[in-house]
Amino acid sequence: MNTLKLKIKKLFLVILAAMTLISSLPPRAFAGRGFSDDGQIPSWAHSSVLALTEQKILNGYPDGRFAPNDPVTFEQVIVGTFNVFWLQDQAKQLAETMPPLDNVSSWAQGYVRLALQNNLLREYGNYSPINKPDQYSAPAPRAWVAGFLSYALGYGQWSWHVANRVPFSDLGKIPADLRMMVHTAVDLGIAAGMGNDSFEPGMTISRAQYAVMLQNAKKVIETKGSVRTYYPSVPPQQTVQPVGMGFFQRGQGKSGKEIDRRMLKDLSEKNSHIQFLNMMSYAMKADGRVFNVDKTWGDRLFESTVDIAHKNGVKTLLVLQNHSLSRFEPDFAHRLLSDTGLQQKLIEWLVEEIKTNGDSGVNIDFENLYNADRDLFTQFVARVYQEMKKRGWITVVSVLPKTNDIVDFLYYDYDKLGQYADYVFLMTYDESNAYGAKQGPNYTVPFVEKNLKFSLTSVPRNKLLLGVGSHSWVWNDAKVKQFTTWEVDQMIAGGSAKAHRDSGNAAYATYYDAAGNLSTVYHQDFDSYKTEFQLLKKYNLGGYVLFPLGWENDSLWEALILRVKN
Repeated sequence: MNTLKLKIKKLFLVILAAMTLISSLPPRAFAGRGFSDDGQIPSWAHSSVLALTEQKILNGYPDGRFAPNDPVTFEQVIVGTFNVFWLQDQAKQLAETMPPLDNVSSWAQGYVRLALQNNLLREYGNYSPINKPDQYSAPAPRAWVAGFLSYALGYGQWSWHVANRVPFSDLGKIPADLRMMVHTAVDLGIAAGMGNDSFEPGMTISRAQYAVMLQNAKKVIETKGSVRTYYPSVPPQQTVQPVGMGFFQRGQGKSGKEIDRRMLKDLSEKNSHIQFLNMMSYAMKADGRVFNVDKTWGDRLFESTVDIAHKNGVKTLLVLQNHSLSRFEPDFAHRLLSDTGLQQKLIEWLVEEIKTNGDSGVNIDFENLYNADRDLFTQFVARVYQEMKKRGWITVVSVLPKTNDIVDFLYYDYDKLGQYADYVFLMTYDESNAYGAKQGPNYTVPFVEKNLKFSLTSVPRNKLLLGVGSHSWVWNDAKVKQFTTWEVDQMIAGGSAKAHRDSGNAAYATYYDAAGNLSTVYHQDFDSYKTEFQLLKKYNLGGYVLFPLGWENDSLWEALILRVKN
């Protein structure tokens, strides 16, 4: 995207220079052009057609017609868009020096090349939300036109303001990536709905309608902002009373016992903020069967945790994972997802296990799946959801966060998973981690907001749960990959670590490990917790998930109480 942004910036410089030149030319340089079918141009489009044809941004046909009612084609949209940027010479040069493209008319060759060179159309290696047409001379649908115009102007999928999101009733008919661009186009004033809470994304648009959209796009460039004067009415939203969830994960290592003690204390003293406890106690075998790992320890921590939770009014959920004792296994999941008989046995076991524990439902946490298993996973979730619903139990689906449906975790179909779950837990953390190349905080606000915006185009906000992580990633320590947040506090207070802030004001500490390496640990503090809970309110989400309990410090509860008060 950095290359795309640089090229778009150059386009803006070109258009601004061109506008200065145009203003100095005599009026006759763009003498009005009469069309033989001028009377067929709708009154609401006449001024746009006149202005754009006078400036040679749009053209009619050789026979003297403008053909306002003909459907606009993909290549006509691309040509008109780049004409707004006055890139005719560049397009001509490309057409003369590059080999011809298949399925593109001769007069559009250079313009389509411009679009491809600027990564405006999706190809292998770029993440454009705009699909590359199979046939450029085919009619272009409304959603594609709106999205292409916005993207070519340099506006991204997250440019729309959350307060302006209109719940068009039919946007589910188009891919989520293009759906994001439609919101951007409407927010900029380039496009509008059809007046009945619908957008009609698949409808072809006429050349007259395109002229209006292109003129709006031109105004966006000139004003450097939205030209929207009207927005479809948004139904008043009822404020969601957020549900609070936590995760039980057995403590490990030298701090394991203290983690467990703090977790049990949370259940006893902080239960007003925790309505559900996700019991992350189960692992999957290669044959698709699931077993309770915690019960194999023989210390009754699992039973004690469930008892204390229930005694304090906290409901428990069974966390169903494709995790072995070491990692998330795509092969284990594939065997289960491709065998309906095995699924039935698992569901029967699941029902009995929930009854035995006194649980209130299930959290399905499948990760690292094969992309080809996308539909199979959705179908499995739907089966589990129906079984849970029959018994009055709830279904939560945990998903890794993503900002597109092109390359990010394609095995998650947010649209359908949102239909077959009572809640969707968005794991909005681990933006940076010790297993990746990037060193930095567990999350940043831009990272979380991008993921939230993408999710909200598919998942109802009252179902979406925000993940709040308290694990602290460590870099350059020979033995340690994570600390709890309270451990970092203790290290700083005891003088073994030094506190810092990075350029984004994220908290981190440095210390020397046992081998003498200078190590870095990023951790949560009051400010970072507070910003997460502010996003919960800003987006009016269904709730939050604290991961995992026993790892947080007191700052989390202080920030959470502040959110409740405000």
